[in-house]
Amino acid sequence: LQKVLAIAQAGIAGNAELAVPARHAAVALRDIGAITALLVRGAGSETRALLQALDDLLNIEQLVGVLAGLRRDAGAADVALAIGVWSKKLAGHRGAESLLLDLLSDPELGSSAALALSLAPSATTHLQLMSLASTPDTSMRASRARLALQLDQISERAR
Repeated sequence: LQKVLAIAQAGIAGNAELAVPARHAAVALRDIGAITALLVRGAGSETRALLQALDDLLNIEQLVGVLAGLRRDAGAADVALAIGVWSKKLAGHRGAESLLLDLLSDPELGSSAALALSLAPSATTHLQLMSLASTPDTSMRASRARLALQLDQISERAR
């Protein structure tokens, strides 16, 4: 499997079909570094499966670290998908919520962050969202804080 992974990783830039064997090998080996590298390089149709594998393999602190790395190194679409796939696990975790609060002002990722923050924010994060939302500020960050609170109210009513 190690050889399959190495060959697939080496040729993936020129042949997107190698993402499938690369994903299978990386997941079977439980190779977090290889999975993350595939995500950063762009795994195409295998992205969701790789994110789900990381969700299954990692604890919340490790996921927050990977999410921070993806924010730095991967495309916005992949980071937004990671936030969506991991949102339930991220909910209520202080480190994750801090990162998501920072992302509220990001033009490409702020809406995904708002959605994730709406799922079950900690009391501290809820207060931070309320503080941001109550400012007369028309910034993207304030607007997305208001969005997160509105979505939180909707999900509370649905429970």
